[in-house]
Amino acid sequence: MFVKNTEVLGFSFTLISKVDSSPIVSGVINAYYTIDGSAQGTLSDTAEHIGNGQWVIDLSADELNGETIGLLFTETSAIPVSFTIKTEVPVTAGDIVEELLNTNIHDHIASLTIGEAFHRLRYLQQSIYVDTEALVNGDGSQGYPYNSINDAKDKVEASGIKNIFVSGEITVPQNLKNMNIYGIGLPKIHLNNQDLKNTKFHHCSLFGSYTDYIIAQQCRLENDLLLRGHFDTCEIMGNVIVASSSEVLMVDCMSGIAGLDSASLSMNSGEATQVSIQGHKGRFKITSCDHALDTITVGMSQGLLTYDNTCTNGTMVASGVCKFINETNGANVIDETITETIMRYTRS
Repeated sequence: MFVKNTEVLGFSFTLISKVDSSPIVSGVINAYYTIDGSAQGTLSDTAEHIGNGQWVIDLSADELNGETIGLLFTETSAIPVSFTIKTEVPVTAGDIVEELLNTNIHDHIASLTIGEAFHRLRYLQQSIYVDTEALVNGDGSQGYPYNSINDAKDKVEASGIKNIFVSGEITVPQNLKNMNIYGIGLPKIHLNNQDLKNTKFHHCSLFGSYTDYIIAQQCRLENDLLLRGHFDTCEIMGNVIVASSSEVLMVDCMSGIAGLDSASLSMNSGEATQVSIQGHKGRFKITSCDHALDTITVGMSQGLLTYDNTCTNGTMVASGVCKFINETNGANVIDETITETIMRYTRS
């Protein structure tokens, strides 16, 4: 088999004498070729005699880059010989997969072929990988990740893939809706005031502001992060701020600041916001609850909760097991907290 545009080493032919049909064992061999009936050219290699009138010559990939190849070999005392070669296009694994994927699924199911498996694999969840510290920009696969979030975004738009795994540090370049962003390690994600509607972040450090609602799970909420959406099992690393006219739900979150300092949440002075916090752990302070329509409920599982003196309006509910300090100045505070010490002992 001759493969199109693929070299052949040691193509052999035999030359015999015009006079007595004896083998031609020496002389100058003229070697010609033509591709698909085009103008004749001279082969780049020189024929070599290997014995008893048999000669060999190498054919380059360029000389076989066609569907029909004509070869002609002459020598002044020999009978000319010619060959017509039909080439074939090489078939790759990708070609086979493409054919399987473009064949009606019912054909594969009916015959129980491997094509059915390929069709089912097509609908499994796929992911794109980004490592901003990678030296070479890859193709977005796990072993060869992109080093640019922009390339990942282009791939998302072209393929419809919804999962991006990120390591390093990125700035969201443009709107990124309905996505799943998974952190490898704890990558820094600068949200860059983009529209992140319904995007989920997993195990990331979140910075900055954004529009619409997100879901964050096992993330670090960095200082001055603007909040709107649902936050589950997250660390608060400073002061976070509820976005204007937003609703925030926080479940099983904790203060990530060591020592006697408190993480804090600002209700965004002058704005009407709604906040529900359940199962918080650690030292936590609520500030700037000063709009008549502000409502916040904080349910503590342990630690210290403070409603400070910038809270002058709205409704504030404190509940759970904690030490509660009420420094408010005009807000409607409902204290449902419990402070108790449980001593366990073993009776001898």
